[in-house]
Amino acid sequence: MAASETLLHNPRKTPVTGRRNAIEAKIAAAGLSANCRTVADYWLSLWDGDAWPARDSFRPAKLGPLLRNIILLDIVPGRSAQVRLAGTGITNMLGMELTGMDWLATVTGERRQQRLAELSRIAQGAISVTTRTVTLAHGPQQTVPEILLPFRAPADGGPTQVLYFLDWFSDNPAIKLASAAAGIGAPIASSFIALNEA
Repeated sequence: MAASETLLHNPRKTPVTGRRNAIEAKIAAAGLSANCRTVADYWLSLWDGDAWPARDSFRPAKLGPLLRNIILLDIVPGRSAQVRLAGTGITNMLGMELTGMDWLATVTGERRQQRLAELSRIAQGAISVTTRTVTLAHGPQQTVPEILLPFRAPADGGPTQVLYFLDWFSDNPAIKLASAAAGIGAPIASSFIALNEA
């Protein structure tokens, strides 16, 4: 594809690069749900040359109705994971406010260390594509896809933000997860796309 065609299809200040295209190809091959792909495509549109998106380029409203199932996490690799912001869909499903919560506190024991390791890996340069079960307060377990995408580490050395999208929607406001701890189970399938190896 000629450079002019690339800029036409991606009308941003910087051209699409081979590295970004390689990541896009890996995302396309990951078999994402339609909603996860929409989130990933928006994130891809925010790349700056070879660099994945900075947090200040992200405009949450661009995700429209998907925004309600977004969580923004502040990650200090190897140390902590705090919920900076949680969408209303996830808050309603859990029946509790997540904003400001220690995201590691919703799991215990070995799973806590696994979650920190996974989030640290993402914050340092990886996309996570996961399928997990959700356990409802009343009703059967359901299998749902999710995707986690990092923003670039801030220049000031503060926490790295990670965009987490859970692709599970219900029009019934009475449907709740069992709890933050039991409701969102460990992944049943998970893969990572390394951003630094493209």
